[in-house]
Amino acid sequence: MQPGFHREKIQALFGLMVKVIDEYLAIFPMGGNIDVYPLMHKLAFNIVIKSLFDIEISVNTMEALGANFDVIQNFIIKDINQPFRRAFYPLTRKDKRVLAKAGAIKNAFAQIIQQRRQGDKLHNDLLDMLLQSRYEDTGEPMADEQVIDELLVFMFAGHETTANTLSWLLYLLSINKPVMDEFAVMVGKMDIYDSHKSDYLNAVINEAMRLYPAAWLTDRVALSDDGFGEYSYPKGTIIISFFYGAHRNLNNWEDADVFNPRRFLDENGKLKKIKEFFPFGAGPRLCIGNNFAMAEMCFFLCRFLQSFSISPTGQVPLLKPLITLRPDKILLNIQRKK
Repeated sequence: MQPGFHREKIQALFGLMVKVIDEYLAIFPMGGNIDVYPLMHKLAFNIVIKSLFDIEISVNTMEALGANFDVIQNFIIKDINQPFRRAFYPLTRKDKRVLAKAGAIKNAFAQIIQQRRQGDKLHNDLLDMLLQSRYEDTGEPMADEQVIDELLVFMFAGHETTANTLSWLLYLLSINKPVMDEFAVMVGKMDIYDSHKSDYLNAVINEAMRLYPAAWLTDRVALSDDGFGEYSYPKGTIIISFFYGAHRNLNNWEDADVFNPRRFLDENGKLKKIKEFFPFGAGPRLCIGNNFAMAEMCFFLCRFLQSFSISPTGQVPLLKPLITLRPDKILLNIQRKK
């Protein structure tokens, strides 16, 4: 699938992303103590669904998909954190009800795939990329069941992580007025389709992901007996990489807890790579959707700050380190610019 997610391929989705963002911001709420987290969640979900399926989906269907997905995710989190609950499943049948919701989503995806295979129209969406991808060794396409599994992964990874990052970023901008003012002026007259090329805009997003990486940890399994430095570990050992800690390590970052986007720019104002920074992972397992996510966040920030001004309310978000690094809520004052 990797070729389908190269920057050039993702550009075909830019117009769709911007359309969804503009429609969403046209009805964006204003006033004091607005919780932006559920708003970012809904926006990111709308973008990923529209990007997965270039078809008209009713508001009711979108809301049903989102609701079912939230129920499934919350169940999984509780099942992991409170494994004793499994003893009561034969009585509560909560697992059966959640499996039924998952089955409903899969059935909906299966119907869309069947219709797509029967038609001859090309769609500039992620589903077409999946259906057209081929295994390098056999030249065979993926089976429908695997396509459905990949769609489910994109649904989760493609909106949960982005929603978290945008929420944390709006909070960081609101409490760092000098950065906020500079950023707002910079994007004021920027063409939204050029925003993803802006070094400073990308640096601002990088700094937010450094402080609050949506993927705050990851795990890997040793395929054989191995070691690193003074440590050794046998085959089958689960190794957890703590991205949140690495991104705030005082040995690697000056003023590690300070929001300073310019740490990602060189003396010429160009974006630079820092080897201790890996919000999308690294190596052959680098997140396949990194270009998609960065473009989406650039477009949103550009249009949002062209349209609105924000200020802090004094509320300090609490960390909710679940599957991703969520805030409990982020309350901001929001006003539309004249």
